[in-house]
Amino acid sequence: MCVAGFLLEDVKAGCATTETIIKDLTDIKAAGTRLTQLLKQLQSIIKQSKADIETEAVYPTKSTPPYQAKVLVVDDDGVGRITVSGLLKKHGHTVTGAANPTEALALLAQEHFDLVITDVDMGEEINGLGLLEIIKQNYPGTNVIVMSGEAAAARAEEASTKGASAFVPKPLEAATLLPIVNGCLPEK
Repeated sequence: MCVAGFLLEDVKAGCATTETIIKDLTDIKAAGTRLTQLLKQLQSIIKQSKADIETEAVYPTKSTPPYQAKVLVVDDDGVGRITVSGLLKKHGHTVTGAANPTEALALLAQEHFDLVITDVDMGEEINGLGLLEIIKQNYPGTNVIVMSGEAAAARAEEASTKGASAFVPKPLEAATLLPIVNGCLPEK
């Protein structure tokens, strides 16, 4: 006879130990099912929280731009720079691109920009966070959005500490970037 047969015989005979074991196993199965449901709920909450952190829950956002802004986009990745520039131009902003922080500083010395969007890692002597510090020091009326695909949480904290208006993780999404850009434009 198999183990289940012995357990069934013990239950029929009224064996308290076997009944307790079966009850405990039933309780464990129910608890496991409930735990699985709770883990799925927690996963959903974490996913939503991550989305909130990456968008409007942390940074000021606006659905429409308050005015046509002059924006400087700094990224050594030409495709990334053109993509962000094109998106902003499509939504009414005047955009200038710079391939590195040195080029960006030369442009900032020549003209005023309402907003600078800079990548962090550009393989230059000055990276995007160094550029952020220089801008905050020399052009205090210019807001800066920092973007990076590397260690987003650590980069976001460092950028915030150095005065960034916002941090946007790469890869960029228009639905995330545009409201943050609109919310980070300085008041006129």
